Amino acid sequence: MPVHAVRDRLMPSWNNWGINLSLRHFIRPYLDLRYLAVPGLIPATHFPDDPHSAINGKVSLDPNQASHQTVHERSGWKTLRDFIDERSIEEALERIEEERLQLDDSLARSYDFPQALGEQISAIRDSLPPLPTEPVLHVVHRQMTEQDRLVRSMAEDLEGIARHFGQVKDAMQVEDDGGVINIDDLRTLDQDTKELLAVIRDLDQSGRSMEGSHEQLSGLKTSMLQGLETHQTILIKLEDLEETMVAMLGEQENVQLEVDSLLETLNSRLAELENLEGAYLAYRRSYARLLQEMARRERHRAEMEEIVHGMVERLERYRDEEIQRRHEFFTQEGEFIPEDLCPFVTDPPARWSLANTGEDDGRVIEEGLLEEARRILESA
Repeated sequence: MPVHAVRDRLMPSWNNWGINLSLRHFIRPYLDLRYLAVPGLIPATHFPDDPHSAINGKVSLDPNQASHQTVHERSGWKTLRDFIDERSIEEALERIEEERLQLDDSLARSYDFPQALGEQISAIRDSLPPLPTEPVLHVVHRQMTEQDRLVRSMAEDLEGIARHFGQVKDAMQVEDDGGVINIDDLRTLDQDTKELLAVIRDLDQSGRSMEGSHEQLSGLKTSMLQGLETHQTILIKLEDLEETMVAMLGEQENVQLEVDSLLETLNSRLAELENLEGAYLAYRRSYARLLQEMARRERHRAEMEEIVHGMVERLERYRDEEIQRRHEFFTQEGEFIPEDLCPFVTDPPARWSLANTGEDDGRVIEEGLLEEARRILESA
């Protein structure tokens, strides 16, 4: 996998997790969860001598007093910081930061490779000679073709001159032998002799053209030799580029191995952080459900208190009626009953009371906390 692909793959993940943030930024949404202090937000107050106001040893507090006591009791609340090892989390985040810095250092070793290769390739490209407007072979072929044409033309002219001189020689030999030359042959020889000047001019022109073509080919040869030297220099640069690319490739493979190892480690750290987040979310969810459970129990306790209040009031009415009846009886018959005959006849009726046998003394949950719990469960 290319280094830039590894960087693109890794960095968004760490940016999403906020690895650069401190511990408080990371766990603040989860640590701000409050647990009820033991035994409760509002401790019980007992008034055993008042059957109308006391039920199961509890009394309803004045709202202002309850609010003041609730604020006072908040100092005893607990948060998730009381249940976690913050130091261990700090050390874990420091290890993650160190590994991320190691990853940056590994990636930095090959970070400038593309730029260095680009500079070398640009230097080689700039040193390349410009492309000719016409291929060199076409130019050489055209010059050679022109030279062949000139050579054939000059050869034909020379053959014509040689043939003319042969005819002149033959005519002179005929005269030397005492023969007579035909008048038409003389006219032909005279005509050919007059054309010799033009043929010689053509030969001179063809010779100069041959010299010009030779100079062009010589210049082209010199240019090609210079181009060959340039290409040899470019070849040396390409060999240097090859060595550089081989070295970079080896370094890139080493970096890739290191990055893969660090990436695997960092991904495992991400899994740990995901598990940690899940644990904190579970804490928060359980806390919200705990608040709702405590509120439900408080409602249950209130219902039981209401029932008990009703029973106590009925018992008190029955007792008052019994007191009234005993008073009427004693008023009517008391003066005729000796005191030592039935000493307990003047005793009041027994007072009945109701009491719980458990430790469920109830807790008052603020409406704001219940609303927060509902929001937590709705967002879960």
